[in-house]
Amino acid sequence: WSNFSKRSRRNDLMQYELGFNIENTSIRVSVFVEDLPKRIRIHATLPFVGEKTYEYLLSKAIVDANKRFVYGAFSYDRNDGEITYDYSYPTTHGFFSDFLRIVHAVIRTSVDDEAFASIKKAAQGRYKRTEREEILKSLAPLVEDLTD
Repeated sequence: WSNFSKRSRRNDLMQYELGFNIENTSIRVSVFVEDLPKRIRIHATLPFVGEKTYEYLLSKAIVDANKRFVYGAFSYDRNDGEITYDYSYPTTHGFFSDFLRIVHAVIRTSVDDEAFASIKKAAQGRYKRTEREEILKSLAPLVEDLTD
């Protein structure tokens, strides 16, 4: 861990912040240990934000990336543009011995080449000319319907 901090926001919540450098990418991981409900939430924050202009395309990229996940999911905060990979699990039967394995899986998933690249491209609108033309063509029926 290159960075580590701990704080308590409420009596029933403990928050840990961890910083990692993975494959030349800095990832901030927040671990929330909650009493009510008894669960652990792990958020890996991606090192870029989504630009408002590309929200529609970013949402589509996130939905496409999330199709392959059973438990965790990428999410986008429309207020600040933050993009995270989130994973939660219950701790009603105690703190699992798999915790470190799960944290590593969250980190690996958040920097997954395919998902990371497509989400970053959509978040920042970095499309090639042919991709832009394809996007405009696919949006034409929506624009036509909304303008009627």
